[in-house]
Amino acid sequence: MSDYTLRNVKGSELTFSEVDNNFIASRTSGRFSNNSLLEPISGLFFSQSATPVTFAGRTPDADTIELSPICLGYTTQIDQVGVWKSAGASTEDFRILIYSAGSDNLPSSKVAETSTITNASGAGDNNGALSYTFSANTLYWVGMHIDAATASYQCIPANDMRSLGFTAMSALAYGTIANAILLTGVSLGSAPPTWTFASSQLVNVAVPAIGFRVA
Repeated sequence: MSDYTLRNVKGSELTFSEVDNNFIASRTSGRFSNNSLLEPISGLFFSQSATPVTFAGRTPDADTIELSPICLGYTTQIDQVGVWKSAGASTEDFRILIYSAGSDNLPSSKVAETSTITNASGAGDNNGALSYTFSANTLYWVGMHIDAATASYQCIPANDMRSLGFTAMSALAYGTIANAILLTGVSLGSAPPTWTFASSQLVNVAVPAIGFRVA
C-alpha cells in the first residue's frame, strides 16, 4: 500500500491510500490562515495580519501586552522575531510573546517569550532570536510587551485583523468591534504564564506587526 499526500488551494491536506489498485481519499480540516496560500518560505518573514496590508505608525501604551490571533496552515518553525520602530528618539525595551489557545479559543498558556530586546534610537528594525514551531491549523495568540510609551511602531490597522466580536449591541451603531486583547499595568518581564481573560480586555487598535522569520 502506498500513501500520497496533496494539498488543495485552501491548504488542506488530501491523503490518498492505494489499496488493491483503488484510491481512498481522506481530507484534514481546512486551514485557518492569516497569510498567503503559499507555504511560508525559509528566510522570509510573515506577520499576524489577516490580509496584505499597508502598515501605519502607532505608539502603544506603557506596561501593556497586546495580543492578536494567528493560525497557520502549515507547521512552521521560526528562528527570529522582531518589530519595526517607525519613529522615536528614545531607546525602549520590549519582548515578543506567544500564547497557546485554550478550548474556548482565548489566550491560555505562555509557550514562548524572547529575552528583552532594546530598541536603538530612531527608526529601524529590532529583532531577537526565538526558536519555536507553530503547529498547523492551531490557534495561537502573539503580541508585544512594551515597557514605555515613547516610540511609534509599524502596526497593522484594525480593519486588517480578525474580528473578535463586541460586547454590546450599541457597538453596531456607535462603537467598534474588537480585534485584539490588551492587558495593562504589567511590568516588562512579568507577563502572566497563564492568561486570565476578561471581556474588558477587548480593544480595537492597530496592533504592532510582529515579524516571524521562517527557519
